[in-house]
Amino acid sequence: MTIYNEFTNYANIPVAAALSIVLGLATWAVLYAAHSLAGARAGAGA
Repeated sequence: MTIYNEFTNYANIPVAAALSIVLGLATWAVLYAAHSLAGARAGAGA
């Protein structure tokens, strides 16, 4: 909701862009961690 407010209500484009990058990096980090943990438990063929 924060990025929505920054982009629409406040028109604060630099902050919205920074939040987008940070949230994107956080998403990739979580996906990488989940993939690593699943791979460690299930093996390389999973």
